[in-house]
Amino acid sequence: MRVTGILLGLLFSALSCREAPWDNEVPLEGECQAYDGWPRVAYLREVPGTLVLVSDSLQTRTQLCIQVNDTLRYAACNLPTQVQTIGKTILFNGDELARPADTPMVAIPMRLTRLRTMP
Repeated sequence: MRVTGILLGLLFSALSCREAPWDNEVPLEGECQAYDGWPRVAYLREVPGTLVLVSDSLQTRTQLCIQVNDTLRYAACNLPTQVQTIGKTILFNGDELARPADTPMVAIPMRLTRLRTMP
């Protein structure tokens, strides 16, 4: 009987560790093949951001990025098309990635793991 109680306790503990569903959660798109093999340097959790269009220093290329504050923005490889609107506010979880030194980017590369839109 005591073993059964311990097993049930472990089961309930494991189930409670799962992330609760978010309101307005958006399904993510596909894999991040562009960032394959890039190591994770940080796990981002419930970070608010705004989608902005960013140009490189030569203004030859623009990219939709997630602006977190005045100096920090992320380039998500799996940002769903349904939320790709300049000015949209989101909340996200994801993996911040280390880019190869020879790869120029306008923002820090990342792979989204969860995403929701904000009102």
